[in-house]
This record gives sequence, structure tokens and C-alpha cells, in this order.
Amino acid sequence: MRRLALLASLGLVCCGKSPAKQEPQPATRVPVLPDAITNRLGTIGLAVAIDFSASDVKKLFDGQPATATCAHDLVVHVRDAVATVGDGGWQGIVDGVPEAATRACLSLLGVTARDGSDGDALVVDVAGKQLAVRWRGEIATLRELGSEERHGEVPDAMKDQIAKVPRGVAAWLATTGLPDYKVTGAVGWLEVGAKQWTLTITADGATPTAAKEFLDTLVRGFSVALAARHVVVEGAWFEVTTSPPASAKLVATIPVEALGT
Repeated sequence: MRRLALLASLGLVCCGKSPAKQEPQPATRVPVLPDAITNRLGTIGLAVAIDFSASDVKKLFDGQPATATCAHDLVVHVRDAVATVGDGGWQGIVDGVPEAATRACLSLLGVTARDGSDGDALVVDVAGKQLAVRWRGEIATLRELGSEERHGEVPDAMKDQIAKVPRGVAAWLATTGLPDYKVTGAVGWLEVGAKQWTLTITADGATPTAAKEFLDTLVRGFSVALAARHVVVEGAWFEVTTSPPASAKLVATIPVEALGT
């Protein structure tokens, strides 16, 4: 999940005002992502997608010190992003990141970057790893240097998971399995309201308790992350229920005022 933050760091745009309000877009094959990205996800078993405009992520950065103006303005300009894990490892796609502005902002942030080769526009050093970036218009694809870029449709099992995500959500995740947690499948989504944000995740386990244990781990992680933002976390925000033989569901309801938005 740490690499999901990198999707943002490579979308840095050096502008000082918000773009005009976007017109409603036609329905896409899956929530959040434009078809041009969905058609290139390839053979994957995990995906996390975010609609930056719908989720109003920029407000989460209000009051936080910005390394550079372009970094603080990132979320105003990025339209959507997806991080996936599958054949060839990790890959991210960010929609709404002009190449020239991204290069300029990375330089301002002191991020080590060099020109790429074999179709890669840029190679960026992040957390000890080299990431190759390839642009198609304002859509940037990120992957670990040396790995192949994925293309084509997602497997049927992933299609089945993604099909469970309702329309109109701000973000979603889907996976066909997390062996480390003995989870055989999970899907979740974030709904953003004026007074509260609601995260719903359902999971199936390989054992009767695995799904609940996985969701309990997520709750602890969310609590730590919120506490790091000086949020006083209330246990009542998180409800985990189980369904036999091996399923569990998390509904996390976070007041907007607690997020500092």
C-alpha cells in the first residue's frame, strides 16, 4: 500500500489554482477508471483505484506543510489513479499528469530522476527502488525498472470481484486472494458524504477466522493512521461482522470533522 502514495508523487503539477468544474462523464466499464486504463490492467490479482476529484483528497492535505506548491496542488489536477499487483509485480497508472510539469515538480522536490530508454520517458529513484515511467498523453504508467508493462483484460475472477463495486464510489479495492492473510478474496469501496466517509470491505477466508482477523488488522492500521493525524479514534466507528462459513464484513464510518476536512 505504501506504493500507492507514489502514484500521487509522480502526479505533481506546478499550478496554483483549481481547474474548472468537470462535466459529468459517460459511464465507464468499471467504477472510477476510464476505459482507456481498464483495458490495460492485464493479468492482476489486486487493484486499488481512487477517484481523486470525487474523494476530495486535497482537503486531507489542508493544514499540512507542503514541500513545494506543486506537491500541495497535486490532488487538484490528478483525475484518477490505480495501483495493481500481478504478472511482473507492481504497476501504477495515474490519469492527469502532464509530463513536463511532473518533471519540473520532481526536480523541485529533489527526487532523483533521469531520462529513460526503450520507450520509458523517465526513471525515478524512490525508496531505494528504480521506477520506470511511461506517458501516453497525460496518463503515466509506473512500474519497477526491468519489468514488463502489462496490457489487456483482467482475469475473469478479478472481473467478478470488481463487478461487486457499486457506482458512484470515490475509491475501491479488489483482490482474488491475499495468501499471507489466508484471504481468498476481498472487495471494498469508499463512499464520501458531506458529514461522513464510509468504507465497506467484505472478505472471504481460507479458514473460518481468517477473514475477520484480516479485517481486524485493517482496523488497527486505520486507527494508527488516523491517530498519526492527531485524530481521537472511537471504536464505534468500526464494525466488523462475520457470516458463516468464512466471510467477514467491515463498515468503517468516519466523521468528516475527524478528518480535518
